[in-house]
Amino acid sequence: MNAAAAAERLTAALADLEDKGIRWPCKGRPEWTSESAEDREYAAAGCRFCPVFDLCAAMADETKPTACVYAGVDRTPKTRTKKAS
Repeated sequence: MNAAAAAERLTAALADLEDKGIRWPCKGRPEWTSESAEDREYAAAGCRFCPVFDLCAAMADETKPTACVYAGVDRTPKTRTKKAS
């Protein structure tokens, strides 16, 4: 599956959930895109019961996002702390 197809499948699945009135864990929740590592850790745990978990994981595997939480994985680079000289 290519990146566009994976994103389209996820988008379609989310639209289907929306039509059915089903909420998914990250809908409208800032923790998934937060600058706070603690927030993103909380968000990652919330992905476990998501009805589109597999589609989200496939989309993330294909698009290789470099920030935010997708399918229980925080894709945000870890910040390095500078050592005192």
